[in-house]
Amino acid sequence: MPDGKKNLIDLLVRIPLFESLVPQECRRVLALCKRIAFMEGDVIFEIGDPGTRLIILLQGSVTIELGNGQELARLEPIDTIGEMEIASNHSRYARAVALTDISGMIISQNDLDILFAQDAVLGVKLLKNIVNSLAGKLAAINTKL
Repeated sequence: MPDGKKNLIDLLVRIPLFESLVPQECRRVLALCKRIAFMEGDVIFEIGDPGTRLIILLQGSVTIELGNGQELARLEPIDTIGEMEIASNHSRYARAVALTDISGMIISQNDLDILFAQDAVLGVKLLKNIVNSLAGKLAAINTKL
């Protein structure tokens, strides 16, 4: 395996979304990912945008804001963005803005749906991790508010 891909898999297994996945399962998910990058100040998505992609933040910081500009969360590398919309098929509930130059990966909802249909065990592991991530973020927001 090329060093770059091995390093990425080593990173993936530390990301909460990939908790409990073995390297082979990480490779399957990695094959679905596309690289993204945004510049400081770029709006990643607005309230009401379709929630059709899950973002894995690898570098930089992102703020999640309500429509009035109130910050709900500040996300850092290895955080994920968009779990609620991927899990619920709803449009975006908040706005995401790059606080710094960022890079990461996206997984489309369509690709995840196909993966879940092809490998139910891997799908359940990912969904459990998505629920755990959402629970942690909700608890942090409740504490903040």
